[in-house]
Amino acid sequence: MSATKTVRNWTARRSNKVFDKLAKKRARAPKKGGKGGELAYELFDANIDVANLALDTKFIQGIKTGLLDPTQYGGYTVQDAIYCWHSTKNLRILEQKAAKEGLKDLECFASLKAESYKEYTDIMFQDWHINSPAGIDLGEAAKNYLDFGHSVLRDFPPYYMIIAMLPCDMLWEWLGKQLEGDISATNVYSFWIEGNLPGSTSWEDFVDDHTDKYDRDIANQIFRIGMISELNFFRSACGEELAPVPKLPPPPASR
Repeated sequence: MSATKTVRNWTARRSNKVFDKLAKKRARAPKKGGKGGELAYELFDANIDVANLALDTKFIQGIKTGLLDPTQYGGYTVQDAIYCWHSTKNLRILEQKAAKEGLKDLECFASLKAESYKEYTDIMFQDWHINSPAGIDLGEAAKNYLDFGHSVLRDFPPYYMIIAMLPCDMLWEWLGKQLEGDISATNVYSFWIEGNLPGSTSWEDFVDDHTDKYDRDIANQIFRIGMISELNFFRSACGEELAPVPKLPPPPASR
């Protein structure tokens, strides 16, 4: 695989730049909530132990050194493209649910994110010659991650889906920052690091603007499952043992 071909600042599930482009074309929904501080960063700080485990995976350390087996990178990335395809569908369902419930801000956000996920997925399908998601055999970690997202979308109030998807954005950006010093002309995975350096904070901002929609304890449990799912996805790429995944908590009472 040619690293230069992949230098689009597109890396798995990082679609902030497209979101920013789309947001300039549309009026953003008015901000609401904002009570209770920076919930997104509270959640990440409370689960920094999982972030450090992800940093120590063979996959991420292979990105750091530039010595990751290209076959393992490819196997992970193809599965990740399918994850993004499903995430696009989930975001469209979330958009519809928000519209039915009159949640205009969430409807707008889900719509913009669905568009950015679709654009990323289309690029991945083209670059990796994927004609149909049905043709890709997902591993246990990827399947479990998808099941988690489907369960949150089905069983929890709509705003909680943003919490379920938040780890993939925050963790990848954090990992990129940790590896920033490993960018070099000789590291064939420098494009991955550069593509995940801190940028837009649209996911975090949305959560922080709607803290009144969340039970903090339930939000943290969902966020942690998402973080562990990310960890296991990385571990699966190089055949490492998967970490136990907690069960989802009961959905909250209506807020």
